[in-house]
Amino acid sequence: MRLREAAASALHLLVVLSYFALGAFAVLLLRRPDWNKMATDLLMNQSTIFYWIGAASVAVGLFFLLGFYGIGRGKYLRVSMQAGRAAVNSKIVRRAIEECFKVNYPDQVRGASVTVVRGQQLQVALDLIALEEDQKLTLLAEAEEKLLEILKTQFGYTKPLTLFVRN
Repeated sequence: MRLREAAASALHLLVVLSYFALGAFAVLLLRRPDWNKMATDLLMNQSTIFYWIGAASVAVGLFFLLGFYGIGRGKYLRVSMQAGRAAVNSKIVRRAIEECFKVNYPDQVRGASVTVVRGQQLQVALDLIALEEDQKLTLLAEAEEKLLEILKTQFGYTKPLTLFVRN
């Protein structure tokens, strides 16, 4: 297990245990009259403590937000190979696709963005310069053939590819 996966597991466990602890406290608060009286006293007489509880809760929430964001970065695309499975960083695939458009269609394509859907399928969105509708369709058909060839030869990717024009 890599460090990133271990950190993700620890954060998930901490969140689950926090919810269990909060639920147990709420149930015990109702069942124990002395705790209930103490909580009522805190609410009535010492309201500044709730400021610090709120601030701590916000800090813990930010910690979880940043932690889960940091763990979720770096999407990977799964490709099938003869010897098994390999993980390819989507940034590498994105660079190969962008290079294909720079080389083959420098005057027709302004930019391309690549999205990995469910770790299995690629979606490529193109920003085209002003072209006639039939020219766009021809360009998309040619580009799809070239992209599928590049993805198959460089990465072993044989699944369908979604290619569309972004407005």
